[in-house]
Amino acid sequence: MATILDGCIKMKDFKALIYKMNSINALAIEKMGPIFHKRIPNHLEELSIVDCKMTATMVEQLMDSLIRNNARLKKLTLVNASHTDHSFEKIIEYV
Repeated sequence: MATILDGCIKMKDFKALIYKMNSINALAIEKMGPIFHKRIPNHLEELSIVDCKMTATMVEQLMDSLIRNNARLKKLTLVNASHTDHSFEKIIEYV
């Protein structure tokens, strides 16, 4: 995933990242940071993570990255992601 994200960072206009049935680690979340940091009109509009192996810590790190980079997503989907109270609070903070 991190290697794919390296290529996505170089794309000027990258609107949606949909990742299904795989796993996400800390390196992949770190590589998403520059994608989240892009400003309008070249910003990421949709992030969908569906049925991926992802711990609650990874969810927290993802949400921290979204908040830190002031990402302007129109759609955020986390299907079957592991959550704790703290990770859910991060999602609420972002929204």
